Amino acid sequence: MLWVAYEQKLLKKYGLDLEYIAIENGTVGMQALLANEAQFLFYTSSLAVNANLRGADVTMVAGGLNFIPDKLIVRPEITKPEELIGKRLAISRFGSSSETSAKLTLEKVGVKPESVSLIQLGGVSTRQVALMAGQVQATILSDPQATAATNGGFGCFYSFGGVLFFDPEKYVERQLWPTHYPHPNKTKPAGSAYARSYTNRPKAIASSSMRKP
Repeated sequence: MLWVAYEQKLLKKYGLDLEYIAIENGTVGMQALLANEAQFLFYTSSLAVNANLRGADVTMVAGGLNFIPDKLIVRPEITKPEELIGKRLAISRFGSSSETSAKLTLEKVGVKPESVSLIQLGGVSTRQVALMAGQVQATILSDPQATAATNGGFGCFYSFGGVLFFDPEKYVERQLWPTHYPHPNKTKPAGSAYARSYTNRPKAIASSSMRKP
């Protein structure tokens, strides 16, 4: 709910003057954090783990989701799970949550993950374009891209459907963040409360945020 807090100026209420930047690729986001070009990152928790294994100094301070929002989306000509064998499935990168979701969804539909070629292509929008162009036969998408794909005639072989599983999205920061500074995580309850109180406005904010470069 960070984008809700930002758009509703809840950040300033808690003494924070932050710039919200949408970065589609988590690896690029982590690079910006490590270079101190960004001081706070909301992305896949595996990025923080992998960065620290390589000697970084980042820490996970809060969780943003406690379920997997991903879906296994396939091209229209793929009508049965076994038809994915030997085909190309796009993920963002190896070690990412999209790789984890790809392997889990394949197992759920009865396909061995090693029988499918996992291709690193980048962010959700890039993978969606590759799927539409026929460069890959399947990919992992979350909404709104997943719904847009199924509305366009693409199939959905598996959806976690909000199943509680683990905490894939984390608020990550450098350990250099001054302890006496106001913390962005303080705005999370306020943003969540706003989203629960106003049904349509948060959806509009989310759509607007998705269009940002």
